[in-house]
Amino acid sequence: MKLEKVACLEELSDRKLLRLKGPGYDLCIVLTDNKVHAFANRCPHTGARLHASRVRHNVLTCSHHLAQFDLCSGSVLTFPMEGLDVEKTGPLVVFDAEVDADGWVSVDLGEIELYGRGPVR
Repeated sequence: MKLEKVACLEELSDRKLLRLKGPGYDLCIVLTDNKVHAFANRCPHTGARLHASRVRHNVLTCSHHLAQFDLCSGSVLTFPMEGLDVEKTGPLVVFDAEVDADGWVSVDLGEIELYGRGPVR
């Protein structure tokens, strides 16, 4: 596991998504129920960006087709309302995130394949 510092906890407010984009990655982090979650800024249904989506508790709702994903596991909770291959929608790509004693949020970006489009990093 290779953790990378990506933000300071002070930058986060409850349920407000923060988009982080850098060389080889585009992700979102969010604070909900006193836990930081990190995930790829791409919906597994159509590839739409997720940084304008809504979060309630540990559930992310895609703003495009209303698919819902568990932020802890990435599992699909509710399939999209419409679109191609609705039933084939895979899980949301989630990353391990932690906050250190100084309040820095670190994310393990790892070598994860994003829907067959190559590694994140």
